[in-house]
Amino acid sequence: AEAVAELGLDSLRQLGSLSVDLCGALALMGPDVVGEASSLSEPLLLEAQTPGCGSPAPEDLTENNCPQWINAFSRHRLQLLFFLGPGTGTLELGLFDEEEAKRKGKSLVQVRTRPGVLVLLRPDLVSRRHIATPESSSRCFAFSQFLLTSVGHDLDGNDDMPPYLADLIAWCMARLAKLKEFELEQNEEALAGVPRTWLRTATSEIGMGEQASIKGSSCRLPGPSGWWSDGFTLPSFAGADYIVEI
Repeated sequence: AEAVAELGLDSLRQLGSLSVDLCGALALMGPDVVGEASSLSEPLLLEAQTPGCGSPAPEDLTENNCPQWINAFSRHRLQLLFFLGPGTGTLELGLFDEEEAKRKGKSLVQVRTRPGVLVLLRPDLVSRRHIATPESSSRCFAFSQFLLTSVGHDLDGNDDMPPYLADLIAWCMARLAKLKEFELEQNEEALAGVPRTWLRTATSEIGMGEQASIKGSSCRLPGPSGWWSDGFTLPSFAGADYIVEI
């Protein structure tokens, strides 16, 4: 809220509108530029850690905000970064794939950031790190938004994904294992505030404690179907009309 007040809410709204227009123009350039991108993420206001400026600490990762980041990081195709200042800094860009970078002879690219600088990049391929100018006495803000594809990475498969997405999934699995431990210990205090969806996922994904699985279906229908459940299910999916005149 303090950052929004400092930059101006109306200005940020105008910037959001410009971001929508820019991404719309990029979409018209075809799949070679935006791939299968079809929507925009929620805009983010980022702040670099600036010594001596009282920058806020990074937000903790929790069960409540983790799904939001997985959704964005598994589907992002393009990232828009618009630097607002008033401080300056350096944006370091590289390739996640070190072997590919060596083959192409690519090294880190450094972009000097100041108010008004716009950067458009492929977040799934390009690593990035922003460093505020050490001697700067001003805070450094950036507006960020992702252009998202309709289908993201296969989180259960082996397809290439950004390292930070793989780390995020690893954090989720470790957290699910910990929640399952708390559940077995009946530690209600540790489980307070945890979304029920996480507890259900922990039960289905983590093999701890007593395990039970009941699978089966049964029915008794009049006529030739009898005990054959598919005899009722499949025609129902096809839209069969079971109403007859008596």
